[in-house]
Amino acid sequence: MKSRLGFLFVLLVVASVAIGVWLAGDGGRSPTPIAVPDAEVRPKQQPPPAPVATQPAPVPAPPASAPAAPAPVPAASAPPQPQKPAAMPFVQQTPPLPAPAGTATRPGGPVVSSGGGTPSKPPPKIEPDAFADARQDIETASLMFRDFRTIMGQNPVGTNAEIMKAINGGNPKGARLMHEGQQLNGNGELVDRWGTPYFFHQMSATNMEITSAGPDKIFGTSDDIVGR
Repeated sequence: MKSRLGFLFVLLVVASVAIGVWLAGDGGRSPTPIAVPDAEVRPKQQPPPAPVATQPAPVPAPPASAPAAPAPVPAASAPPQPQKPAAMPFVQQTPPLPAPAGTATRPGGPVVSSGGGTPSKPPPKIEPDAFADARQDIETASLMFRDFRTIMGQNPVGTNAEIMKAINGGNPKGARLMHEGQQLNGNGELVDRWGTPYFFHQMSATNMEITSAGPDKIFGTSDDIVGR
């Protein structure tokens, strides 16, 4: 048994030595490179070419135009012919209407009635003295209101009849302040010399406007007389 083990040991040693010798000889050399066919060699990639800057094509200059032809000289025009005056349109004149019966006309003057018609009422004739007297009546009424303010401190208020009632004793002091020549109508209103009631406008506590309708007895016309 021991002899067998010794033999195996020897055999292993010999094998180990043989393997070492082989490795030291042929096994230590580098393997020979395998040749590769040229067809299988991958070509080397070239870098892409750089972009080339392109310049715009030059624009051809326009062809030289031919010189413009000179403007034609206008021919001498014929002298203007005299125009005939336009014919005036025919206008038929309408004869004036005949004046009504009973009237006669005079050149440059108004129609004068010669009877047979109803003439318009002429405006009232105003005498200069009448206007002067009417203004004096308004001055008298203004003095009447001044006397009232002296006693009562202010003007009376209200309508014509109410104001005259206060002046003719209807005040706290019972003073009668009407002046000689002044007249009242049936309604107790102070009237002017043509019988029309005055219009009293209280402007303020110390100012009273007095208006007479004048000879035409209509307020708001040119013959009104105003005073304060």
